[in-house]
Amino acid sequence: MMEFIKRTRWALFIFFILPIIGVLITKGLTFHFDVNIDSEFWRSIIISISTSLFATGIVYIFIDKKLHELKALDDEITIILKSPGGHKISCPPMSRKDFSRAEVMGYIGSTVGKTKFDMNPHRFKEMASQIRQIQKTKDNIELVIDCTEEELKQFTSGHQENDDITVVLQSDSDPSNKVTCPPMPRKNFSRAEVLGYIGMFSNVQHFAIKKLKSPQFLKDLSDISKSKGAQEFIIECTDDELKQFKEPA
Repeated sequence: MMEFIKRTRWALFIFFILPIIGVLITKGLTFHFDVNIDSEFWRSIIISISTSLFATGIVYIFIDKKLHELKALDDEITIILKSPGGHKISCPPMSRKDFSRAEVMGYIGSTVGKTKFDMNPHRFKEMASQIRQIQKTKDNIELVIDCTEEELKQFTSGHQENDDITVVLQSDSDPSNKVTCPPMPRKNFSRAEVLGYIGMFSNVQHFAIKKLKSPQFLKDLSDISKSKGAQEFIIECTDDELKQFKEPA
């Protein structure tokens, strides 16, 4: 209300205060002129002008309100993902008229290039509350979403591609009996690279593992490709298959 009065104070004075003053002055006032003109004529003039100014003021307030609402739609909301350590990612500003929970989630995903991202469910509840509060405000404003360092890390460019996948050949009867290859970057992870890694780091150019030809191997390969974070890719072998990687070629 105070903002409205401050914004329109001169219009309120001209269109409302002055007409009221004019009407009050004419009440009980007797005009004396050299010419014989009835004072009622001047009263009617003043009242007509006051009424016109008052009507104009009503229209002015209506137009001002609509213009202010349209201007508010052009306000911008800036989404900021911030970790306790002070690291943050700022998304480009979005228009207030587009501001909603669905748009915020889509904006984060499209801006950082992630169609899917993981956050603590409690974080989404806090975000919904923040969005409701911001929808009640005006002007440009920031929506700061608190994240853990790990949550923020997933939005870092190249993060997922640089996760390490470690290929482990493990006995199906004794988990402690295994051969571990050096880690490979996730961006290089594929069937051909897995087979090449096994041969390169075990010094065995030709090897036979039955599981490498099974549908389960391809499924495990696909599951790892779709997952996130550094992890092991365990390939189960028989003890006899594992021996070929421990004996001199």
